[in-house]
Amino acid sequence: MQYDDSEHQVVALEGTSVRLRSAGGRNSVVLLPFLLASPEFAVVDGEPFPELEPLGLLDGLPSEVLAAAKEWERHIVEVMTGLPPDAEPGATKRPEYDPELHPLGERDQAKASELGTAPSAPSAPAGLAMPRRGCGGWWISGRCASGRRPGEST
Repeated sequence: MQYDDSEHQVVALEGTSVRLRSAGGRNSVVLLPFLLASPEFAVVDGEPFPELEPLGLLDGLPSEVLAAAKEWERHIVEVMTGLPPDAEPGATKRPEYDPELHPLGERDQAKASELGTAPSAPSAPAGLAMPRRGCGGWWISGRCASGRRPGEST
């Protein structure tokens, strides 16, 4: 793995501590959350991690809240990728949401205009579940379903 400007090998795990050995033979211990959050961290080789759905994240929500959350997710996926989640293979991105043509702020503004809302104040009723960047989950009644507010560390 790549960390702290050099390659390292994981030699031991104990609780949340990771013991590393650098390519130069230096040993160190790093807390796993710190390691994974580091912008320098990268897996050098090996199999890619599988993509997993966050199981149970929305269990127990009322059906109308869940439906509204999924509609918000559809809009956010389109803003982030240029295509809605159910787009056919080979579909063309709508120009106003194409990440290669517009920065995120312009794509947000285009979606806000399309929905008739201000980008800083989505027209979602209080308590409605909606995806929110920086939250790591769904925003429900002023709190992330992940249990943290946007910007809080995990």
